Amino acid sequence: MTTLIWVLVIIGVIVIVPSIRNASWRPVIAEVAEHHTLQVQSTPLLREPTAQGTLDGLPVTIDLQSFDVGDEPTKHTCIEMSVPMPEGLSLQPGSTFERRFADADFDVGDPSFDARVAVRGPEWQVRALLDREARAALRAGGAGRIVVEDGRVKWAIEGRADAQTMMAALAKVREIAGLLSRPVTDAALALVVRTDEPKVAAEALRVMPAGPERAALDAQLIVSRSDRLALIAAKRIGHDAVPCARRVLDDPQNPDALRADALTWLARHIDATALAHTCLPRPAIAIAALPILEAAEVPVPLERLTRLFESGIESAIPALHAARRHGESAEALLISAVASKNARVALAAVDGLGLVGTPAAVMALRARVETRTADGQLKSAALAAIRSIQARVGAGGGELSVAAANAAGRLSEAKE
Repeated sequence: MTTLIWVLVIIGVIVIVPSIRNASWRPVIAEVAEHHTLQVQSTPLLREPTAQGTLDGLPVTIDLQSFDVGDEPTKHTCIEMSVPMPEGLSLQPGSTFERRFADADFDVGDPSFDARVAVRGPEWQVRALLDREARAALRAGGAGRIVVEDGRVKWAIEGRADAQTMMAALAKVREIAGLLSRPVTDAALALVVRTDEPKVAAEALRVMPAGPERAALDAQLIVSRSDRLALIAAKRIGHDAVPCARRVLDDPQNPDALRADALTWLARHIDATALAHTCLPRPAIAIAALPILEAAEVPVPLERLTRLFESGIESAIPALHAARRHGESAEALLISAVASKNARVALAAVDGLGLVGTPAAVMALRARVETRTADGQLKSAALAAIRSIQARVGAGGGELSVAAANAAGRLSEAKE
């Protein structure tokens, strides 16, 4: 009998106590729901009631959720609103909840905000959105803490909040949702460009649309100290910015990739052939210079092309393309590249031999066809190159011929 009594007591604690708590909270959430035209969802006896609906056209939910505070899970009143915001944007307070992505966050330049909120996302867009008004709203935690993640704004208040506290928190969530879903203005982007480090500023400048704000900013940037920003502005201004692009190209302190970008842009506005010649000693810039010289039908010395080929994969391919202009003199370079482990380099060499190769190249091409690691495209290109060589010198060229009927592309010795 005693055991039965204890069982009934335990069941009472498990069932009745939560039911009483839920019953006392139901009128509170119902009051908030009625005030904001939300719907209270019917739930089982042991589950807390929730409210759902839309505010300002955005889905909103009010419910109770458990979060770890210290060593114990604690119930929190949560107000959550789905918001259209930049993809990947996350904001998390530095207290109450653990900063789960502290290694990926960045400062926005406001010490009082940076000390309290961890930020992650597309940096230029976040900086443009988090103006003084938005930062102030996010700092003002009041009775709870806010988390922004996965397109949702969530406000969590420890315990079962009363109606007044919930309404105040809901108003704050609506305010923050409105601030984070605003379109990024030209003025905000211009501020990011003027105040942030060059990489972030460059991203903001690239997406800034044409207009009076952008035109005024471009005019300032082409004479600025940041050549990265100056070149972006020059591209928008056009021919009048040629001196700016020349400055970017001529400065040896600039990264080669930036100088190569400047050379490519200059070639669209002026005759850049002479400039391209001066850039050949720098492999990373020569990648941009070789197509300019090729378009102008200006040959590059084979020795120079050989050095570029040996400098790395990125410069090797344009060097092989340019070598074709030397005809049979380039055959040794092209044959050496056929065996490259890089399929793109090998393909460029095979195509070149198809245009300028002699029978001496056929053995190298055959070896590439029979290599197990060669893909279908490379094998087909090598067979086509052999056919081209044989067509130029006769079917016996290289003492090999392609078995036309063999679909696998194998080679057979030419019969005498």
